[in-house]
Amino acid sequence: MSRATDAVRTRRAMSAFALALVLVGGPGPTEAATTSGVRRALLIGINDYRAVPPLQGALNDVATLREVLETRGGFRPEHVVVLADAQATRAGILAALYRLVQQAGSHDLVHVHYSGHGSQVDDVSGDESDGLDETLVPVDGRT
Repeated sequence: MSRATDAVRTRRAMSAFALALVLVGGPGPTEAATTSGVRRALLIGINDYRAVPPLQGALNDVATLREVLETRGGFRPEHVVVLADAQATRAGILAALYRLVQQAGSHDLVHVHYSGHGSQVDDVSGDESDGLDETLVPVDGRT
């Protein structure tokens, strides 16, 4: 199996797992979070990278997940933020995460989804057995 095929299968499996967690309630949220809090989501999808090969399904993943969250997951459209392609810079992703943390209350359910390239960097903390940390690659990554 090629690396590209393996990467696509991994990405699809992760997307399916994220959808399954939302649909069945998954581990993590407390009863208070599911009944009294706001459901918030940050969905990040990148197909059109500046310095790494493009992808074809990341924006489809985000569109599908948004629909599922809003129609079956109880997420209101105004609480679902999407960063797509050019919006998903390092600075844009960090700013969106910061806003999400500032807005979220203690009983809120927060869902963050990323569809795009991943990579690895040297593990500087020494907590990885393979010596590498996994990373997300923003649209401006490697530039």
